[in-house]
Parts: sequence; structure tokens; C-alpha cells
Amino acid sequence: MLRQVLDRIVQEGAVIYRDISSQLNIPEPLVHQMVWELQRLGYLGPVLQGCSEHACAGCSMKCGSSTSLNKTFVLTKKGKLFLNRA
Repeated sequence: MLRQVLDRIVQEGAVIYRDISSQLNIPEPLVHQMVWELQRLGYLGPVLQGCSEHACAGCSMKCGSSTSLNKTFVLTKKGKLFLNRA
């Protein structure tokens, strides 16, 4: 299931918890835990600059609000290897 969550994050370019929850038919709190675990394992790294209220208008992340609980991450080298394993 972690691989599926990681794959959705890579496809979307951002963590949109409610969308991943709906698409994979798992509870949203579980998605939060899985994203935390993917980061803890070193498969995801946080985007350090973050969003600002003024950036939302031109943002491509589709979260719709800088005040949402959605986050952006970068896929690490370890994450790429994890996704490429058969």
C-alpha cells in the first residue's frame, strides 16, 4: 500500500490527502500516517520553501489553499529506487 500512496504522490506532484484517500479507498488519517512513514523511511523529502498565500493563484499543485493540510514533497533517490523495484 505504501507503494501505491507513493505512486499517487508522484503522479499528482503533491500530497492531497483527501484525493489519495478517495482514490485508494483508505481513511484519510491512514494516508497521513503513510506519508509520514514514507518520509521517515527516506522515500520523500519536504519542499523547504513551502507555499505562501500569494502563490496559490498561480500554483499548479491543485490544493486550492495555502492553509490546507496538503504538502509538497520531493521524491528522493531512495524513493525512485523503491518505485522502480519489481
